[in-house]
Amino acid sequence: MSQKSKGKSKAKPKPTMSATFSGSGLRVLAPAKLNLSLEITGKRGDGYHKIDTVMTTLDLADRVTLHPASELSVTLSGEFARGIDAADDLSGRAARALAEAA
Repeated sequence: MSQKSKGKSKAKPKPTMSATFSGSGLRVLAPAKLNLSLEITGKRGDGYHKIDTVMTTLDLADRVTLHPASELSVTLSGEFARGIDAADDLSGRAARALAEAA
């Protein structure tokens, strides 16, 4: 065994769900996950699917920031946001559902 393999790995900790609130809004860190296996096993009474899944977390996370406003607005930013239609993205659909429920 080489010297390099004897030491403990100093892996970067994976992000965990967290939320902070300030006078200007709410900021949430939403960790990413990767489904290693996903099987749809049926449909629930509320229309969602029953699933069996094996997943792992990743060293990635989305930052979601909510600000009070008179109208709904969803903005996507970051390295991979180009070309994504916020109105059709999961974040946009979730924002609309939240606004309609409020």
